[in-house]
Order: sequence, then C-alpha cells, then structure tokens
Amino acid sequence: VAFQKVLDVNAKKDRLDEVDEIIQGMAEAGIKPEPATFTSLVSIAAKQGKLKKAEAWLEEMRAHGVGFTVQGFNAILAACAKHGLEIKAGKWLKVMQTSRVKPDEFSFGTLINACANSGKSEAAAAWLERARRDGVPVTRPMLSA
Repeated sequence: VAFQKVLDVNAKKDRLDEVDEIIQGMAEAGIKPEPATFTSLVSIAAKQGKLKKAEAWLEEMRAHGVGFTVQGFNAILAACAKHGLEIKAGKWLKVMQTSRVKPDEFSFGTLINACANSGKSEAAAAWLERARRDGVPVTRPMLSA
C-alpha cells in the first residue's frame, strides 16, 4: 500500500523517471507490484497524453508477471482514440483479448466512437458487430461516450 501511494504521487506529479526507479527497487527487493499499481500508472500516463509510456507500463506488467486489467487496457484504448489512432487501439483490443482480458462496453464503445469520429463508418460498424458477436451489450450511452 505504501508503494502504491508513493507511485501514485510521483506519477501524478509527472515524475515518471522516479516511478521507474521505484518499480526497479521493488523488483530488486522481491516485491511484486500489484495489478492496481500498474493500472494506475498506465491510466495516469495515458491521461497525460504519454501513450508510449502507458504502453511501456503494460509491457512492464507482462515482464513482472502481473495480471492485466480491463481498466489498464481501456486507458490505452481511450488515449489512442483521443489521438486519432483507432488502428492502434484496435491492435491493443486484440492484445487485450489474447491476454484473456474481456473487453467491456467502454472498450468497444471507445473503438466504435473513434472510428465514427474519424469518418471510418465501416470500421465502426465492424467493431459494433464484433462487440455483439463477443456478447458485449451495445447500448445508446456506449455509442455516445
């Protein structure tokens, strides 16, 4: 819990280099970061527009054997969509699924809206169909998110 708070404070203050050092120190001390720790770091980096850093944290999760979370992937998807990178977002959704993390309404809604907002209606329709095929309920709020 103490590590989580220190990491959150440093990440929110944009001290991501210090966060890297703390994670390294935890690993050297044999302390395995919690999924919530990495999820928080991915979300903060993504919200700050640091997509490459957010992606790096997802890779760190894998390297540390920490389970992926839907929230971490959704943060990446939202950051990709915000920057008009719907193809990259689609790739992350596929990584999400191969990592055995089930996309939720937000995951698909983010992709559908990103495609629709960039004028790629066929891609939006394809993701909508994929959501339905995967059993994710498609609702009006999801489509206007």
